[in-house]
Amino acid sequence: MGKGYNAAQLAELQKQAYAMRTDGATMGAIQAELGLNYSQAWWGIAEHMMATPTWAHLAEVGQHTGAALGQAIASARNAPGVQTGIGLSNSWGWLAVRFGMPESRVRSLYSEATGIQHTGLRIGKGGRYAGGLEDQYVGAARLTGIVRPVGQATQVATQAVASPPAASVGGQSMANLRKQARALGMPAPQKANKQALLAYLEANAG
Repeated sequence: MGKGYNAAQLAELQKQAYAMRTDGATMGAIQAELGLNYSQAWWGIAEHMMATPTWAHLAEVGQHTGAALGQAIASARNAPGVQTGIGLSNSWGWLAVRFGMPESRVRSLYSEATGIQHTGLRIGKGGRYAGGLEDQYVGAARLTGIVRPVGQATQVATQAVASPPAASVGGQSMANLRKQARALGMPAPQKANKQALLAYLEANAG
């Protein structure tokens, strides 16, 4: 259970975590006082929130089976998230609580239903930029990330317009040009000169 707690002990501590959070305590203060790690504290708070009238409508546990389960997860993930005070309701963590399963299973079912990789999507502040292509994250995509079809190279998200490769790449650094070329499948971009990189990006844009 982590930190030497059995199931009953952890459940009691998570109940206390929820009470502290309701009273306005920060996650850091909750962790320090109760001896929980972030995941233990967060999960307990989220589960207790789901049992309240305010958030009960988000529950999806046991409502879907088979292929419909993956589609329901995809719909919930793609719907506008609601700020809960501990993250958006369509975050991977919240989806795990809402559907009553491990986050890894939620992510796997999402990919099966949509054909979109669940990895490489930037979530919130501090998340990674898939392929290291920070300059391609524009507008809302700086928070939501970019979409990578399963088995394909990184593609720019449809919900935001990326920097136009043919028009603006010329002023970018060689490092950025190589990152973009690598993401589009160019072999050994580190050996290409700028002219070759620009030609490849132009030929493979869109």
